[in-house]
Amino acid sequence: MENETTPLASNMSHLFAICEPYTEPRSAGGLLWGKDPLKSTMTLSLLYIVLANALTSIFQLCLKPFGHITFIAEMLSGIAIGPSFLSQIQAFKENVLLTERGDLILNAFERLALIFNFFLLHMYVDLSLLKKPGRLSLVIGLASFVLPIVITLPLSFMVQPFVTDEDVRQTLPHIGFILTMSQFRQSIIVLEDLKLLSSELGRTAIVSSLICWIGNFLLVLCLFMPFSYGNQAVKHGTLFTHLSYVLLNVVIVFVFRPAMLWMMRQTPERKSLKETYIWIIILMVLLCSLFGETTGHSAIYGPIVLGVATPNSPPMGSSLLQRLGTFVWTVFMPSCTIKIGRLVNVFDIRLENFLVVNLMFFVSTLGKLLGTIIPSFYYKMPVKDAMSIGLIVSCRGLFDILYIYRVKETKAVFTVPVIRAIYDTSRKYMAYNRRTIQHTKRQSELPVVVCIHELDNLSSVLNILEVCYPTRESPFTVYALNLEELFGGLTPLFISHRYHSLNSGKPTRARGIIKCFDQYEEQKQRLVDVECFTSVTPYSTMHDDICSLANEKSTALIIFPFQNFKNSYIRGVNKHVLDNAPCSVAIFFGQGILAEPRFLYSDIMVNVCCVFIGGPDDREALALGSRMVENPCIRLTVVRFIEVDQTSGINMAETIQDAEAISTFKMKTYRKRQVNEVSHTEEKLSQVEDTTRVLQSMENEFDLMLVGRRHDNNSKILKGLSEWTEIEELGGIGDLMLSWDAGRSSILVVQQQALVVEEMLDKPKQL
Repeated sequence: MENETTPLASNMSHLFAICEPYTEPRSAGGLLWGKDPLKSTMTLSLLYIVLANALTSIFQLCLKPFGHITFIAEMLSGIAIGPSFLSQIQAFKENVLLTERGDLILNAFERLALIFNFFLLHMYVDLSLLKKPGRLSLVIGLASFVLPIVITLPLSFMVQPFVTDEDVRQTLPHIGFILTMSQFRQSIIVLEDLKLLSSELGRTAIVSSLICWIGNFLLVLCLFMPFSYGNQAVKHGTLFTHLSYVLLNVVIVFVFRPAMLWMMRQTPERKSLKETYIWIIILMVLLCSLFGETTGHSAIYGPIVLGVATPNSPPMGSSLLQRLGTFVWTVFMPSCTIKIGRLVNVFDIRLENFLVVNLMFFVSTLGKLLGTIIPSFYYKMPVKDAMSIGLIVSCRGLFDILYIYRVKETKAVFTVPVIRAIYDTSRKYMAYNRRTIQHTKRQSELPVVVCIHELDNLSSVLNILEVCYPTRESPFTVYALNLEELFGGLTPLFISHRYHSLNSGKPTRARGIIKCFDQYEEQKQRLVDVECFTSVTPYSTMHDDICSLANEKSTALIIFPFQNFKNSYIRGVNKHVLDNAPCSVAIFFGQGILAEPRFLYSDIMVNVCCVFIGGPDDREALALGSRMVENPCIRLTVVRFIEVDQTSGINMAETIQDAEAISTFKMKTYRKRQVNEVSHTEEKLSQVEDTTRVLQSMENEFDLMLVGRRHDNNSKILKGLSEWTEIEELGGIGDLMLSWDAGRSSILVVQQQALVVEEMLDKPKQL
């Protein structure tokens, strides 16, 4: 009869509580007065936070050379605090980790961590991606959802009878189901770590992962929610719980979300949300969680739905992540890592359990890989790309570990290096034909991408387009790309304003850019066709959207206005574009008359100087100059630098191409030279000082200096310039002219399409 539970005991079981003596918020004197600081709740809480964050930082530093993501360091820090390391010390175990007071702190912080993190993480779910997911992404997402379940769950039941460990045997189907799930947020973390967020592979992986995540979420909702009502004695309790779900969804969609949209409209562009708005949103999260607890369903469901309904575009998404996300991950999340680590003891791991769990991991990953590789054969996607997407969709995160306390999950440790190994980023923007100004036919359309970082760049961009002068025989197709930084790692956005209207009626930067380019298109009367885009992405992957747009539209030139030299992030974008662009690139520093807003509508004569030293970039600059002379307001002077007594090795192929370029230029501009609108001079130089002297003598004579970016640094007339270059993306000549700060001459630095592509074109059989 000892094991029988009386009805009274059953009814009273929920009344038992742990009684704690009252302590002051701070321990007066602490150790100096002979008191034990660990008896203070505040001291113990701070110790948990400091210890977990310190160990996480140490592991992050150690793992940085391997390119691992943050959650690996968090898991290792939790395991280090647990019985695997620090808790081997008996005093630490008894006084810090395994105490009743510590349990109360960890449980309370863990609940708050889960509530706010599920809210923040589900802000990453951008349902607008499902409007046009693409057939490939849709098929991969569905296959990655179905195949792992079909393969893994039956295997878990087949293996279950052969497992001797009772705990593992009972939880094996649950572990198998968790391994079949996909974490949308974890896929974004891996893509961000690999700098693939804005790539074509990254977009496919994001949409596929989102579709798979929605399938998992609906399956959990349909299969497991009914079991949570098993302890309810009456049917109307279950009905009430279901109705409460509906009521909560209605309130979130029709009350909370419109309130958030109103907050965004009240916030000036490029400003953060008010503190009052942040507190109101925090209150919404807590109310949703409280409603779930009081109506019989999970306290997590409400924050999940609210997170999905929350607008993730600036300023809402960025403000919440900046102000709330950092605090949650720093203060609340250590409780989760400590709780996991407290239940993991590497010395107790049995080989049988390790092999069984890793067998389940292997089979579930195989199912997701098959779900991506099989559709890829039909859609002719490269197998390596399909494998990369499969591994990205298979990645595990922190909350997968929370579901499986007794298993040391190692999936992400292997996934990131494997993706790095099999996915060659150099292939992303590979162009199989020459996309340059030099190789574009004169009587054909010229497609150009222009990038806008700031509204102040608009005048410079429109002025340089006007200088390049579209004609009826050679009109321009301009793809204007508004670049905005994405804060906090939310889902990147790429918007075509031809198909998407701007939601709010208030003035925005995108609206101002579109208006200016619409006016420019109207003023040019069918000589220019403009299409506007907006890219919202982190600076680390912003070049992907630029290069992808240039690749997709087969443009011949990317134009970058460059005014803010102190912004290292923009400079980083410029460098990545120069390294990866599938076409030629021009970086424009505008000053003098070419920076004036009204230049576009004036008939001012512009003096342009093209400095020709030799090489593909100078040939591209010369080709661009030959297009400029079509403008009746342009007077072009070509100054060719010739090295006398050249002793270094001569590249005959380059020399012949340079001579052909000069000869072609002279033929095309014969009539212009007769009326002195085009002139050609030569400067014979013997050392770098001569180069500096000639360039400095021209600084006040011309309104625009047109130069190539890359040259032979072994040449005597350029020797040493690269060592003194401060702004690498402008090249030696461009940086030298900018350093004088003359205040009149604008500078246009041109780089021709990467030479590696031309080399590949010469060897088509090796592709």
